[in-house]
Amino acid sequence: MMLLLLNALKWLLLPLGMLHWAAVWLRNRCYDWGICRSRRLAVPVISIGNIQMGGTGKTPLVIALLDWLRREGIAAGVLTRGYGRQAGAPLMLGAMEGASGNADPARLGDEPALFLPHLPPGGALGVGADRHAVGSQLLRAYPLSLLLLDDGFQHRKLQRDLDICLIDVSRWAVHPFLFPFSYLRDIKGSLRRAHAIILTKGDDAATARLQAQLQEKYRIPVWRGRYEAAGLEALADGRAVEPDELSDRKFGAVCGIANPAHFMAQLSALGIAPLYQHFFPDHHHYTLQDLRLVFAEAAAAGAAQVIVTTKDAVKLRKIAPPEVAGKLLVLNIRFRIDPAGALEALLRARFFESTD
Repeated sequence: MMLLLLNALKWLLLPLGMLHWAAVWLRNRCYDWGICRSRRLAVPVISIGNIQMGGTGKTPLVIALLDWLRREGIAAGVLTRGYGRQAGAPLMLGAMEGASGNADPARLGDEPALFLPHLPPGGALGVGADRHAVGSQLLRAYPLSLLLLDDGFQHRKLQRDLDICLIDVSRWAVHPFLFPFSYLRDIKGSLRRAHAIILTKGDDAATARLQAQLQEKYRIPVWRGRYEAAGLEALADGRAVEPDELSDRKFGAVCGIANPAHFMAQLSALGIAPLYQHFFPDHHHYTLQDLRLVFAEAAAAGAAQVIVTTKDAVKLRKIAPPEVAGKLLVLNIRFRIDPAGALEALLRARFFESTD
């Protein structure tokens, strides 16, 4: 009955949905036509974004790019809004501060706290709503060669030199309507601005179909992004949990992310079937009361330990007492692009030819 009511409500809201689509279209056209001003920074900017509601894989891709830039010896920075943080003033932190354990999500936001430890030597992180202003300050304070713009596809106030757009294939809509009629937050035509598209989280058949459609329509690289469960580690000390330690353990699963189903799928890939699960809203601020509730419910279900995501872990490390931290495990994820090396080759060709 509730599902029928929700579907009926969607159709009643259809006129508003059409107005929403038109407003997003008009905003984009204002930037295309030069009515709205877009400003440039002094170094190349690579935007990593999407046209859907959260959970497409932006954060793992930014981290993968930071790790690659570190290996290449390139001093890069990250610009990010900092969703979920309690402080409102813009912040700047260098790579040395990240190595000193300053990754506090309450101060920085969830994603910036994950980015900070991955900054290359000489790199820096800028957090704030006005990415141009924060980026300008960052470049005055740090000798950066490149900036990554996290969740930047819709932030057209800042010009970028490369737009990478991620799409969650499992949530792709065949029609053009935006949320709440689909997971779309931007019109599909905005993909014309992208220089490369990465498809994530879909099955092989659906991904292949959408890949062919997008390549034919936009004539740009369309790759597949794959998530690989890289194993578990103890929250308390970072010790890797070996696969043979998992067979006789009973687990619960807890997360506060945009797409919990993908988290559960990654656990399944490791052969883990949690006896208990609890999904908090995205960017949830954990409390000791939350932990008491989770472990009471997990124990009632027969689970002695609880697995969380890396996004949850950066927050839980700040509040979990030792006796609780010892019962928490973190699922680590690797992000790779198929074909291997395609994105790195694109970046080298556009920005780093002189370094080869």
